[in-house]
Amino acid sequence: MVTIPEKMISSSEGPKPIPVIAMGTATVSVIRGIEEVAPSTLVEAIKVGYRHFDTAAVYRSEKSVGEAVAEALRSGLIKSRSELFITTKLWCNSCDRHLVVPAIKQSLKNLGLEYVDLYLIHWPLKVIQDQDEYKGPAPSECIVAMDVKAVWEGMEECQNLGLTKSIGVSNFSSKKIEQILSFAKIPPAVNQISLRWLYEQGVSIAVKSFNTERMKQNLDIFDWSLTQDELNKIEQIPQQRNMMITSSEGPRSIPVIAMGTAVESVITGVEVVTPSTLVEAIKVGYRHFDTAAVYRSENSVGEAIEEAIRLGLIKARSELFITTKLWCNSCDRGLVVPAIKQSLKNLGLEYVDLYLIHWPLKLNIQDEHNGPIPKECIAAIDMKAVWEGMEECQTLGLTKSIGVSNFSSKRMEQILSFAKIPPAVNQIEMNPHWQQKKIMEFCKANGILVTAYSPLGGVGNTVLGHNRVMECDVLQDIAKSKGKTVAQVLLILCYL
Repeated sequence: MVTIPEKMISSSEGPKPIPVIAMGTATVSVIRGIEEVAPSTLVEAIKVGYRHFDTAAVYRSEKSVGEAVAEALRSGLIKSRSELFITTKLWCNSCDRHLVVPAIKQSLKNLGLEYVDLYLIHWPLKVIQDQDEYKGPAPSECIVAMDVKAVWEGMEECQNLGLTKSIGVSNFSSKKIEQILSFAKIPPAVNQISLRWLYEQGVSIAVKSFNTERMKQNLDIFDWSLTQDELNKIEQIPQQRNMMITSSEGPRSIPVIAMGTAVESVITGVEVVTPSTLVEAIKVGYRHFDTAAVYRSENSVGEAIEEAIRLGLIKARSELFITTKLWCNSCDRGLVVPAIKQSLKNLGLEYVDLYLIHWPLKLNIQDEHNGPIPKECIAAIDMKAVWEGMEECQTLGLTKSIGVSNFSSKRMEQILSFAKIPPAVNQIEMNPHWQQKKIMEFCKANGILVTAYSPLGGVGNTVLGHNRVMECDVLQDIAKSKGKTVAQVLLILCYL
């Protein structure tokens, strides 16, 4: 069994160890309204070495965690409850001073415990919502400002009453943290924000896999390390180029891994991604599909969704997260809404989850997507007018969220200066050959989620050129020295 390293956090008992890797328990139960994580799965996690479990009122997994703790004690996997570190969270509909203590007491009842080790404010907002109404995102009119000081006083009371050993926050910006620190009697012990590379940064990590072998793999990052010299080498590589996002319904989850559908159709002008391929992706677990008008894969994505519902692979379209994009030849105020309507027609859907401006430029061509674009067809984009069109798409309910793709921090600043609805996402290429630190920092500071494409490099991309990350000598040398593949090293770096 793997021994998981620990960090120290402040608690009512002084410094307290926290295992650096937690078993996450968030599933689609938030949407379906049913218990998804079986206690037996969590018992299996205890068997392979997990000692930190991350749950929340909204996850509907507290009871399963509690049953797993009881079973682990009964079967002798652990000798006492104190061997485990249990984190749970205050949901947004209890973010009132008088509701905080009752909320943790309900969580403790669900868990069958006398205390939790860590209690977090799940999000820095308040939702006007009945206690049991957790199904799906909250309507925007139900989201109101939170009295952070009053709620934090409630959190401090939870710790003072011994209902939790430590208190903290989740998904809080540095500005929000500063606000709490200005009045807190008990400062936050943790800010949970959303493997090896992360571990190298000295943070604790919540991972989630209910497959036994993958549980083991997630713990297999402690018997080897990246040296400072290796990290420095990766930083010096020449730069060549699950989560929540804002939506019309408030904070909304987005699967952290998407199935991309961009292939040679951009050049050949024919449909390449078959619906059967995408159905297979749904079978193995993909729930986020990334398409675009220019990819010519929207029809295939739509057919795959229909087939997946017919086969019972999913119960409803809402189980999938669909992203599509506005192509450059529709970057005019009067063309944005018609463009998304055409995409929805191709997809056979009433809405998409995320609609992005594909590139920050305008093309004076119509349906000619094939091959390179003549220079004389490229024109400046009226960013304000096009963004107004994007906002109209969200207001009309044609998309839940809007964002951009391939935008620089300068372009992002431009949009933020006039946007009524700020971008939820910026999709950019990111890997060791293009680490994008400036735009990453900008997006993080402004609450914009970054979606990375080509994390293993752009080998085979004949449209935008080659980016042979997998053949990088530095990465190959590091992988060889660790007895790992280049892909494994790259994926560890993605967690940094």
